[in-house]
Amino acid sequence: MKADYLSFVMLFFSTIVCLMTDVSYAKINNRTWDLLDKETKEQCLSVESLNMPLEDIPSEQELQNTFICDVENSYYGLYAPINYNQARVCAYIEDNNHILAMIYANGYQVKRNIDLALHFICLIDGFPAEIAARVNALNKMRKGKSIEKFELCDYMASDHDALKCGEIKHRWIVNSFNKKEVILFKQLEALSFKYTQLRVDNELVRLNKDATIAQEDEKIRLTVEYTKLIFAMSICNLKEYSENNYLLVDKTLNSIYKEILLGEDGDLSFTVAGVKKTQRAWLRYKILIEKLGALRCPHINLFTWGTIVTKQRLKQLKAIRLEQKEIETGARERN
Repeated sequence: MKADYLSFVMLFFSTIVCLMTDVSYAKINNRTWDLLDKETKEQCLSVESLNMPLEDIPSEQELQNTFICDVENSYYGLYAPINYNQARVCAYIEDNNHILAMIYANGYQVKRNIDLALHFICLIDGFPAEIAARVNALNKMRKGKSIEKFELCDYMASDHDALKCGEIKHRWIVNSFNKKEVILFKQLEALSFKYTQLRVDNELVRLNKDATIAQEDEKIRLTVEYTKLIFAMSICNLKEYSENNYLLVDKTLNSIYKEILLGEDGDLSFTVAGVKKTQRAWLRYKILIEKLGALRCPHINLFTWGTIVTKQRLKQLKAIRLEQKEIETGARERN
């Protein structure tokens, strides 16, 4: 299972959707065009004929000098310093509308051009709501409302797309941590994987045709949830919680956990013994989150980290306890 999952993730990360930038008509490239709302369609149609300015198209010399492209590395600075010019050249060569949209939306070593960014956005397929959100975000930038930087990963609706973005963020995070933080981070990575595996092995549907799908979906969900938290930690930008916030959610979690321990195993889903194993792994995971958070972001309220991960775990335990109650109710009715 582990090897299969890692193979799936690596395959997904290596698969980049590249759409032709020289085809301007959004409807041709967008398989969900007919499902888009009228306003989004009109926005896309208004920029369908736009092309990159001549001065931004790579010269023959630039094309000849570009033998190897790693457009995401150039754009995000994952393994080397950020080079937006190189990112633009590679995005042009690879027909990568994702990167071109962000370069023009943010004006990275080009003149900012929201209309052209919108043109590239409309060439990227996705869920209707996803496309509409991207278009709306660019319109807000045009009007100078709140959004200072356009990041396409903020408008990915599917878990699979979020995983791809998570891999980019993960690589960026590793490069941003200092030596002490990296030591804790590596320990946390191992614990996160163990906790996730125990969660899917012990607290989800087992022994039926839906088991594998449910487990893989939960792995993806937990990976995305974890990556979002670590990324927020890496830039010390997240909602803070007080000691009272933490004490309240911790008290609720402990109360529900005790009820679970006194209850019965689920019907082809969780086992009480399995929940105990998962809870112990989660507690170690929580402690490391708190340690790394305190080290990375000393100005953030210390109770923030515990509150966030406890709220996440509480949702899981509530679902387990609800299933127990349904089993208990059924048993009483049969008697």
